[in-house]
Amino acid sequence: MGYGLEFHGLSLNVLGERLRASTDAAARLIIAGGGAVDEEAAVEVVQAIRELAEPIDMVEHSSSGGDWFREEVFGGLVAEAIGADLAEHLLDRPLEGIVWDEYPSVGWADNAELRDAVARLDALGEDPAGELPLEEAMIVGTVFAAVRKAVADGVDLVTVYS
Repeated sequence: MGYGLEFHGLSLNVLGERLRASTDAAARLIIAGGGAVDEEAAVEVVQAIRELAEPIDMVEHSSSGGDWFREEVFGGLVAEAIGADLAEHLLDRPLEGIVWDEYPSVGWADNAELRDAVARLDALGEDPAGELPLEEAMIVGTVFAAVRKAVADGVDLVTVYS
């Protein structure tokens, strides 16, 4: 079994409106002031994201590679290149008061944060993934391309990690 991190372009405002207007478990949680989601609410949020968003790309890792993915790939070059906070937010970030304790989890960054990340990437001058092992370079390259695409499209970036 493996895990995937999906990148979706959409407006966080549209997603928030949809979640607040719904009568499902996620909306009830938001109305109650947020908190940790249960599986039902998490699935409903992910379904809303997939329905509203434009898919951008996806990266995967094996179930045994989770620590490597989160700590070395995202906590390493991705964090160095786009900022540690943003790298962490792409894996897991409260959304409308919802906190992700389990999978699927949702992460996000608004377009202004992404523009700052692209400026950081551009300032590096060369491909920062150039000397990485192939699998890691492909993941890092996909992350950076997803950030750039969201900026180019003028949308926010929402991720689903499951």
